[in-house]
Amino acid sequence: MTSRMAINFPVLFLLSLFTLTTHAEQKKMNHDSLWQITKELKSLWGEKIDAVSALLNQPMIPYKPTAKDRFTSAPFTLNDGITISNLDVRLSPNGGGTVKLVSFSISGECITLEEVQDNFPDVTLRFVPREKLPGRTFGYLTARDNKQLAWGFGFPSLDRKCLSEITMSDYDF
Repeated sequence: MTSRMAINFPVLFLLSLFTLTTHAEQKKMNHDSLWQITKELKSLWGEKIDAVSALLNQPMIPYKPTAKDRFTSAPFTLNDGITISNLDVRLSPNGGGTVKLVSFSISGECITLEEVQDNFPDVTLRFVPREKLPGRTFGYLTARDNKQLAWGFGFPSLDRKCLSEITMSDYDF
């Protein structure tokens, strides 16, 4: 029995080391699909709703049956495990029905402010909720680009650890 324990101990040690290493690597998971799509959505500014559908590979449906300027889709999961839900694509009513705002919620993985800053180094805190209530978020914004577009990143006021929503708009600040 002693020799069996001696043989199994190194095996168990190596297995536990492998498990810890694998778990640590999963914590540092790279969310390439999320960041790629987020950055590519800016190219759809001023495009028709079909361009959003093609980029996300999702059918766009009217937010309400009578809506002609607001669309959504069913929740979907990206290759990196991030689930996109509550998609809100708004079209400019006087701009020929072109993309004016894209907003969505994310879940499935915890994305920290540090990871957002790695992908958008110019992000700064712009909105602080008056009260810490459900549905309120701390808002971080990027600088506006040459089209006056900026990305907004929302972290829930009750638990600021993980990113909960992303919005692209022509923020007026």
